[in-house]
Amino acid sequence: MSVEDESRTARRRKLEECGAQTIAVPLNDTYGSLDLLAVLSSLRERSIRSVMAEGGQRIISSFLQLRDQANAVVDTLIITISPTMVGGQGVEALEPSTLSPNLEHKSTVLMGRDVVMALRIVP
Repeated sequence: MSVEDESRTARRRKLEECGAQTIAVPLNDTYGSLDLLAVLSSLRERSIRSVMAEGGQRIISSFLQLRDQANAVVDTLIITISPTMVGGQGVEALEPSTLSPNLEHKSTVLMGRDVVMALRIVP
């Protein structure tokens, strides 16, 4: 067992001691991150049908590129726009290799200083 494995095992045990349920899933070779289809499949087996994935360019792109039996996995995007400037040129929302999906506006809500938009992905 490597040091990293021992560290992960210790973190998993601490979470479980606090009442969390953990699920072992394989890693994706692309970034060494979790295999998202395996994660979603495991959640589906537990009757979990909706997931909020919060992240930046890499996680958004990873979810938008997912296909499960040739069907897109993501059907709705919730985008939060903050009035805080990030860098001189801003940050790209998607990785260059990710095709931008067609979106249909569902709703927009002002939450404090942030604007939150719900968008449905149009197949």
